[in-house]
Amino acid sequence: MSGNTTPQKYYGFKPERWGKSTKLVFENNFFGDNTVYEEDVQSGIFNFFELNCAVANGSKFNNNTFVKGSCAHNMINFYQVEDGTETEPTVIEVKNNVFDCAVDSNPIRIGCKGAPKNVEFYFEGNEYTPDPGTDHDWTGLFFIQPWTTETTDMGGISIYLKHNVINDDAQLFYYDAKPGRDVKLVTLDESLLPKVYLWDDSINDYRKLSVLEYLDARTYEEELLPLMGVNPEIPEEPITEGGE
Repeated sequence: MSGNTTPQKYYGFKPERWGKSTKLVFENNFFGDNTVYEEDVQSGIFNFFELNCAVANGSKFNNNTFVKGSCAHNMINFYQVEDGTETEPTVIEVKNNVFDCAVDSNPIRIGCKGAPKNVEFYFEGNEYTPDPGTDHDWTGLFFIQPWTTETTDMGGISIYLKHNVINDDAQLFYYDAKPGRDVKLVTLDESLLPKVYLWDDSINDYRKLSVLEYLDARTYEEELLPLMGVNPEIPEEPITEGGE
């Protein structure tokens, strides 16, 4: 065995185009097992789509299949998006994908830098299967996590959810912010957080969800309770972090 036993982090698609609008269309693909072993050290792709670019209007990630070994962590990471306008918002689709996830892996992360304006994500018809051994507090169809203090306001992002299929014991989504690091977005003010809408067949329309009701336990206990004047007991054991 090699003396360096730290698994390497590789990425399936990582465009280094920060600040540049980039339209991406990935449709009808099968992403297979990318796990490799090098001198008994397991490695492979960490995040599959590591989108270091301003994802532009009309981008689509539709009808793809991700198997469990396709990546170890998050499958699609949105770190920057192109601003839209009130009359022509930036629309990004993630539809009809199969996400068969590894332990503590998430299909989608919303972690956009800055203060995106007039951006709409449509997550429709996706099938999400978490690994049976996963920690369901830290996994969901998608999660919201600021890009450290470089994310200042996500209120210009709207996420529309329709007819996605997830296991009964899995979360739809969760919101995570690292204590002492993402302080600008640790807030009771939901106007600074993405707006999330869930399709309701009974009313044939979307209904708005409260992002704060989907907080992960650590953010709630360590950050928001103190804002409400409550001093919780913080566990001594570190909690595994979701996110980048």
